[in-house]
Amino acid sequence: MTVTGIRSKLSRRSGVLLVAHLFVFLMGHLMRISRNAWIIGFGVGVVAVAALAVWTSDDPAPTPPTNAQPVVASTPPTLAPSVVATSASTAVKTPATPLPHSPKPAGGPLGLIISTGMDASPISEWVIYGESISDKNAPRTTFGFVLGERHNNGTLTPYIHIHELTGPEVGPGFHVPEGPASLEGGIEQPAFGYFVGTAAKITGTVDGKTFVAKQAVWSKNAAVKVFWFDNTTVTGASTLTNVTAYDVAGKKIGQAQVTGVGQ
Repeated sequence: MTVTGIRSKLSRRSGVLLVAHLFVFLMGHLMRISRNAWIIGFGVGVVAVAALAVWTSDDPAPTPPTNAQPVVASTPPTLAPSVVATSASTAVKTPATPLPHSPKPAGGPLGLIISTGMDASPISEWVIYGESISDKNAPRTTFGFVLGERHNNGTLTPYIHIHELTGPEVGPGFHVPEGPASLEGGIEQPAFGYFVGTAAKITGTVDGKTFVAKQAVWSKNAAVKVFWFDNTTVTGASTLTNVTAYDVAGKKIGQAQVTGVGQ
């Protein structure tokens, strides 16, 4: 409401009060004159008061300011349904091609794990360990060996399983020697096997050259020697044809052809 409107409304209210006072005065005066005159005066006063009431109530509706913004009813926000993203991801390492004499392992490592000192990857090394065997095709065989990858966190990933299939597992001489292999990702799988006897040195013939293998005594049987070749010199690109064992005097005490992986 503007200032002018306020002043107009105050003056109208003052006029109503003045008329009301006059009406009371006239009524008192007419009552002293006569009954008929009083009735006429009363009627005139009622009409006058009614007219003033209509006049004072005829206030114009307030005009909204020109810069007022329209009021818009707010709508509750719509919440999008929550989406639970599920994902399943499994990393699979492709092992070397299974061999006919691959075992059916019956448990975890048998005896101590042998470290070869060779890297399988920047975060793992090649290890060899024994395992119990239960194979219906080799009922006399009770153990074999696994070439595996041991990660820095201790996790073992097996690659190749070997065990004796036809002969006695602890008979003198070489048992199931495996050749090297080049795997995906630049991984060089070393040649390995085991020998039963007093071998002081084990060598291998690779593309006409002789390389000396490293060896370690198996903790479950001192007569069993596990051997392997350096995977940086005897690689999957080369051909390991045979292995030979010598005693401490340099006498040949065993020889075998390599017919496993890489051949």
